[in-house]
Amino acid sequence: MEVKFFRQSNECSPVKDFIINNLQPSDQKRVRSAIRRVYEQPYGLNNLFKAGYVKKLEKDIYELKPDRLRILFTIKDEICWLLHIFFKKSKKTPIKELDVARQRKNIIYNN
Repeated sequence: MEVKFFRQSNECSPVKDFIINNLQPSDQKRVRSAIRRVYEQPYGLNNLFKAGYVKKLEKDIYELKPDRLRILFTIKDEICWLLHIFFKKSKKTPIKELDVARQRKNIIYNN
């Protein structure tokens, strides 16, 4: 499955920038490995769901779980769009983090 980073109108990629600017090399490696797992799934994400790497949060928004980080993504036209990344500090995904992903998802779906 193809994986792309969401880009804002100024060509900035919030997920990629967060990975580069806020994570230690060991965390960067975990995130790259998690993203690679998605990329290497030729027929969808069923295996990742079964293994617990991916969780569906709501319609068209999923959570990739590399360690204590969470990457929220959507899938459109066989492309996995990485929308938002954050450190998960509680069991439930915070509404403000979901809202960011929803806004970015809407941009992708409306283009």
